[in-house]
Amino acid sequence: MSEQSRDKVQFSFLDRHLDAFWMVAEKGSFLGAAKALYISQPALTKQINRLEEQVGFRLFKRSNKGAVLTQAGERFLLETHRLQEEYETLVRDCRQIAANERGKLRVGYFVNVRSSYSLVVAEAYHKRYPEEEMELLEISTDSCLRDLLRERVDVFAGYDSRGFDREDVVFCPLKSWDYYVNLPPGHVLCEKGELAAEDLAGQKLMMPPYGIFRGTDALLDRIRSLDPGTDIMTEIYDNTTYFRCAMQGRIAVYFGHPAEDPAYVTRHLIWEPKAAHGIIYRKNPAENVWRFVTLAKELDASGS
Repeated sequence: MSEQSRDKVQFSFLDRHLDAFWMVAEKGSFLGAAKALYISQPALTKQINRLEEQVGFRLFKRSNKGAVLTQAGERFLLETHRLQEEYETLVRDCRQIAANERGKLRVGYFVNVRSSYSLVVAEAYHKRYPEEEMELLEISTDSCLRDLLRERVDVFAGYDSRGFDREDVVFCPLKSWDYYVNLPPGHVLCEKGELAAEDLAGQKLMMPPYGIFRGTDALLDRIRSLDPGTDIMTEIYDNTTYFRCAMQGRIAVYFGHPAEDPAYVTRHLIWEPKAAHGIIYRKNPAENVWRFVTLAKELDASGS
């Protein structure tokens, strides 16, 4: 392999590990960084070890008190932030040039969300503007903001997250959505038609991680105030979450469309504030993005 090829491999490698490095530097500990990234501490430590092996020097001084940047690590932190900003600027400029050339609208949708509203709006958009080019791209809860800021996608439908509290991101609210729970068949709460937070206290629960959605954060706080010993697991939901909850006898708490599956019993959860749902896009959108947002608002108002 040529020296130039090795440099390309190294750049690709760094791009996959810098988030871990930056988070450890910010939190000052591997445990705090792992929690912030929603991964295990061993997995994070492995990423940092591989990064140090790749660059050829130690990035952190490790101790029982945490992790402190070495002198080389401090320089590496400064320069990688600068290079990342330059890279994002380059990609943004080039994508804008390409977008102007082809006028393509890139719509993100959540692959782990039933009946993603992005796809509903995208179908209506294609029918109204059949001559316009559109690309559908899978996104996830932990990558959607990064995909938007790096201009991999132009717009997507999602829930109001704390991560969207930025000056360069717009959250256009649509109708708020209700909360639901999936109960294991035969669970005592299946006898009730609707549930409240008081019913969930003391139960085995699965909920989204704290610090992402305002509504579920408030619900978590309420349940823990009612019963601090409540067994609550948190994770980013995927296509296996509900099934695993049913197998483990755990109640899954979620918002959006009520699930329909014989593996569990679905009940409406009375909780305020409801989950804020809307369209997310970058500030100063292109004309095709604005048309997409306008159409989403029309569909939402009509109940589609």
